[in-house]
Amino acid sequence: MYSKLGEAIINNNQKMIQDIIASLELKDINLTDFVNEMAPIMLTEANLTYGNFHFIKMSLFLSELSLKNYFSDHTEKELTNLLAMNMTERRFVKIKTDRMGYKEDYADQSTLKKMIEEIDKSNVHNAYYYSLGLLKHEPVMLKNNLLSLGTESLSKTLGHSFTCFYPVMRDLVVEDSPHDATAIFSYLMYLARYNYKKDVHVQYDTNHFEDIPQLTKICASGEGIVNLHHMITLAVYLLWEKDEVNGDYITYHNFLNWIGEKEVEEELLEKIEEMEAVKSNLLKYEEFKSSFSLKNLDETLPVYFNILEKDYKKAVDWMFRLYPNYYNPNWDPHYFTSLYSALKLYKMDKTEDKTPSKMAIYQALRYFGQRVDLKIK
Repeated sequence: MYSKLGEAIINNNQKMIQDIIASLELKDINLTDFVNEMAPIMLTEANLTYGNFHFIKMSLFLSELSLKNYFSDHTEKELTNLLAMNMTERRFVKIKTDRMGYKEDYADQSTLKKMIEEIDKSNVHNAYYYSLGLLKHEPVMLKNNLLSLGTESLSKTLGHSFTCFYPVMRDLVVEDSPHDATAIFSYLMYLARYNYKKDVHVQYDTNHFEDIPQLTKICASGEGIVNLHHMITLAVYLLWEKDEVNGDYITYHNFLNWIGEKEVEEELLEKIEEMEAVKSNLLKYEEFKSSFSLKNLDETLPVYFNILEKDYKKAVDWMFRLYPNYYNPNWDPHYFTSLYSALKLYKMDKTEDKTPSKMAIYQALRYFGQRVDLKIK
């Protein structure tokens, strides 16, 4: 049973969506509840435009920030409206699975090996059977090894084989989740597109990223979709490193092999190093909205960097509230995903001046500003 808003989305009724959201009081808007309701559909996205599972990733990243109270009520409303409207522009095939079927009373490394062998043969049904056993008896092993398999195809997928499903494994494949089996099935269908090296799941990688600030500068360098994905994928790797989903090891080598001999964009590095934060006297979002310019990042980013330094939560909220003003039906999910990733890198940046992560923020905003109609609504 869907809410009225959910039914309007299922029926592709954009007018009803707008009417429902407009009628809701701010206190009645809950972005996380909305994402949870629509997650089963988001999980089985037929992404005809991008070929990857962008929508569920984008939505779970936003939900995470909502749960951590980064968003004001106004921002929650703007983001919920954007997600609801954009869902009517996407294509979804509703497929629901559950935990029923696995008959053995244990699952172990041999079960994992059999699952990977079936994925390698593109036999999703058999792979799913073994995954059910792992989901019941060894869920951490299952999640980490699926993500590790995803990293085997970074270069073929621009990182999506890993990044699209990291938040799914983290947020939806958890105890008592009604979406866990469907999430696993969806990931298996994706992974089965590719072939894998024998016994990939027993490769141990103890080579941590040696110089994260320098690696961040490298990944935040360059324009275009490929360079943007270097930055996004690095951010997700660092998040993966910190949480319980990572299990025994992390496949650092797959990421480093993907970016290869890429170098730092010296022009951008010099620009950020010379960009001194300008003290902000902006007290209200409307003042920020009217003064911030995507067209003139070199002039307006120093003020934003000052806000970030003084009040990270406010800076996150204001920028995510600003983005929906540029919404159009062809919304690119990389807009939010890259912004989320860059701001996460800023939060994790241990350097004194945070030049590496500021480069990432510039990269994300530059990508966004080059692709939207800059006439703010």
